[in-house]
Amino acid sequence: MRSICSIILLVLAMDCHADSVFHVSRLTENIENSSDLGNLHIQGVGTVNLFARKNGNQIIVHAQDSDGKVIGKAETVAGLKETPIYISASGGLEKITLYWGTAN
Repeated sequence: MRSICSIILLVLAMDCHADSVFHVSRLTENIENSSDLGNLHIQGVGTVNLFARKNGNQIIVHAQDSDGKVIGKAETVAGLKETPIYISASGGLEKITLYWGTAN
């Protein structure tokens, strides 16, 4: 019983947030100059729109709120299967993991 209470207190103290997952049907190699990846809803932020652009072998991902303000940015290289992006939310930073070349 004591260990269960300890675990519950630890989880509450850490204020854990589950990561959000976003599946992108295209591979990073197929990203053009500017591509709309889609959107998802994040609690404390609302609708988050994801955009990517290619600069040589580098992929730059921007997360924007519904007003068009950039609230997160990530950089990766073409060929990787996942990319984490952190966005500013009312409760701190939220992590979104993009999985390239997969369907929902």
